[in-house]
Amino acid sequence: MSYCRCGDDSDVYLYADVCGGYTIHVAQNKKIKEMTPMSEKFPLTEEDREQWVREWDECWEIITLPDAGASFRFDTIDEVIEKLNDLRTKGYLVPEYAYERLEREKSS
Repeated sequence: MSYCRCGDDSDVYLYADVCGGYTIHVAQNKKIKEMTPMSEKFPLTEEDREQWVREWDECWEIITLPDAGASFRFDTIDEVIEKLNDLRTKGYLVPEYAYERLEREKSS
């Protein structure tokens, strides 16, 4: 079960691991703008390819916060919540609904 995924509102992917416990993957980059759709002309010319690569690079930003690109595994919900709080403190986006889903599971 996924509690949150990386996207506009989250820099973390949190899920219940099939092996037991919980896993958090922290984003290492984030989308900062939409990319222009690729041309429909094929095959692409070398110039088209170079332009596409430049545009791709301009649409993403490398995250330089501590723990960027890291993964963590925990046995308990309390450990997960503690790590999510740590990540928020470091500047990562962690959606409130992830906490709510964890709390619901904890109380059931």
